[in-house]
Amino acid sequence: MAGSSADETDLSPEIVVPALARALSALHAVPAARCPFDESIAVRLGRAGTLVDNGKVDPRAFAPRNRDVAPGALLERLRRAVPREDIIVVHGDATLSNMIVGDDLSVGFIDCGHAGRADPYVDLALVTEGLAERFGTATADRFLGAYGGGVLDDRKAGYFLDLYELF
Repeated sequence: MAGSSADETDLSPEIVVPALARALSALHAVPAARCPFDESIAVRLGRAGTLVDNGKVDPRAFAPRNRDVAPGALLERLRRAVPREDIIVVHGDATLSNMIVGDDLSVGFIDCGHAGRADPYVDLALVTEGLAERFGTATADRFLGAYGGGVLDDRKAGYFLDLYELF
């Protein structure tokens, strides 16, 4: 697919953000019952546990909010605070670098190795964080409006961002 990643595109956020929201919304509308891949919280926590146990998680790469937290402590905190889960089909690693935007505003997804049945916040937390960092928090709010409305549940988004730290 011709284009550039959403984190490097020269297109204005006013036109890129709605395109990203439409593309992610379309992916999330795929019937989950037909998806053979499980990326639920339980599966992700299990995978994270293996990584932590094998010393494969580098806390130096953690976001500032978790800089002083050991990987094992973060994992235990996540295990104790599992949010209610809604199941849809997700990309699983929906960073802006994994969304390719064409000049015609078509959007393609790359690095889909963790796509599967999971909570939409697996994707929404990463996309909105990336948009807020690149273009400001108002852009993340515009994304949510174009995605289908609603306000981001900050606590649930924070849970999935913290879980993402362990990968």
